[in-house]
Amino acid sequence: MTLCLFASVFTLTCMAMERWRTIVKPLSPRLAVSRVLCILVFTWLAGLACVSPLTVVAYHKGRGCAEDWPCFAMRQAYTVTVVVFQYAFPLFIITIAYARIGIFLKRRAKFKISDTGKRTAAVLRRNANNAKINKNLLTIVILFAIFMLPKQVLWLWLDFSNGGDSSTSAMR
Repeated sequence: MTLCLFASVFTLTCMAMERWRTIVKPLSPRLAVSRVLCILVFTWLAGLACVSPLTVVAYHKGRGCAEDWPCFAMRQAYTVTVVVFQYAFPLFIITIAYARIGIFLKRRAKFKISDTGKRTAAVLRRNANNAKINKNLLTIVILFAIFMLPKQVLWLWLDFSNGGDSSTSAMR
């Protein structure tokens, strides 16, 4: 599950960067299919690399799984790493990419005024579409931040507060 979550988050991050590139630099060449496949393989390999410590410490226990870390500090370090690579860093990149798209669209709308100073119907439609795009991008960032936050807070609480006992651990 953790591998799939990492791959999904990395894919969302790559999509945000590609959307930025496509909208802000529309004349740049499109990514070749081979390049897209390389990016997809890389996202899964990066996810696998992030999960590899779990493959070493995880074991089957009853009807579930558990983790046996050499020391609790290593578990805490892994938890911080997961929060950074699964939440903080992707959220930062996605936010920056979509904010730059929003700024670009707003700036572009300012330069679409006709000679007489009145906006034409086409310009008004484009501005309305840009506003919709900006709302959608903001919604994506907010939903990512909201829905990914509880899992991250839970693991931090379990490993750094009174949320859990260092002798018991559950599979991420």
